[in-house]
Amino acid sequence: MVLSNRPYVSHAWNLAGDYVVELRAYNESYPDGVAASVTVNVVPLPDALCRAEQLHSCATLQFLATAATNIQDAVDRASPGAH
Repeated sequence: MVLSNRPYVSHAWNLAGDYVVELRAYNESYPDGVAASVTVNVVPLPDALCRAEQLHSCATLQFLATAATNIQDAVDRASPGAH
């Protein structure tokens, strides 16, 4: 995707993965331009995030019985080994 002459840009990726985002700028002083890039790591959404006590707020009810009841358990399950 290429956008020109926009003060703001946004984008959402549909698939998890690593994506390189590059910004290039040109003007009369720098006709060859300058560039900067960054790699964006898009992670998949978790299967379910809900508290066992709040049935109505759980988007994926099949996971209700094993839902985390505190934030640390949820983090541990979402990212094993990355505490």
